[in-house]
Amino acid sequence: MKLIFFSFFYVCLGTIGITIPWFISGSVSLSEVAIGLVTIAISSVGYNASEKFLQFYDERPSKKSVLLFYLLSLLVTLILSILVCITVSKGNNDEKNYEVLYYSIPAYFISCVFWWVQNWKNKNLENTSSTTLGGDISQFNK
Repeated sequence: MKLIFFSFFYVCLGTIGITIPWFISGSVSLSEVAIGLVTIAISSVGYNASEKFLQFYDERPSKKSVLLFYLLSLLVTLILSILVCITVSKGNNDEKNYEVLYYSIPAYFISCVFWWVQNWKNKNLENTSSTTLGGDISQFNK
């Protein structure tokens, strides 16, 4: 079930800002793809990492390696996103500018790994049937 959620909601719906313009116009520049990928990456990693930091704020984390993973993922994704924005703003926005993809693809890959780790023990994704994507009605009777 996690693979279905990841494939459909994160990858397909997450990249809709890139795929719809490509279907409409038939071409999208590399810089537009790069900006789209880092936007997905930084929004996913940034939100989830900040949520985890706030969760650990009042309690001392027993697993400092998990917190370090969140921090490193956030920093690397942020740095790669900034590099994409700097590269795009240089003005080399032609179709042959592959430099922006060198930064955006690793940032997107990190965000995919980050999503998977974040949802590794997510009970909602394990116990959800395909017919009740929003959960079971019994969850409201607690």
